[in-house]
Amino acid sequence: MTPEQTQEKLDKANHFIKASYDAVPNGFVVRYLAGNTKAVEVTNSTLTFEIVIPDTMNNPMGSVHGGAIATIIDELTTIAHYILNGTMLHVSTNLSVSYVSAIRQGDTILCECVSRNVGKTLLFSTAYIYRKTPEGARGQLLAFGKHTKFSMEPKL
Repeated sequence: MTPEQTQEKLDKANHFIKASYDAVPNGFVVRYLAGNTKAVEVTNSTLTFEIVIPDTMNNPMGSVHGGAIATIIDELTTIAHYILNGTMLHVSTNLSVSYVSAIRQGDTILCECVSRNVGKTLLFSTAYIYRKTPEGARGQLLAFGKHTKFSMEPKL
């Protein structure tokens, strides 16, 4: 992928996040992700997002609620399929998440979304959530998930 293609895909992903906010300004996902999320890295099969965790995602124990983590994986792998594969009309058929370590308010995380396989009707992806190090690299693994989607588009 050329540097121009890379920048085009990152711009498209960030535009998609902003457009989602504009379309549904009071929606659940928008309140928690749109203002705090940006696409930062892309390859042919991977799209990585950076998210600054707001306090609105916390559970009563002071860490990010597991449902919020599942939502991050659901939403961002969906955006990744759109950006990487051009597929937009799909619904989730399975989502599984493993929680490795707590995520806290103010943490900056990296969510690496990998498009694993795109078949005629099924799309498979994995996501890995890391704590971002002060140097900007992937640090400790915090959670990971697998996401399967059914495409409603005529043909992939």
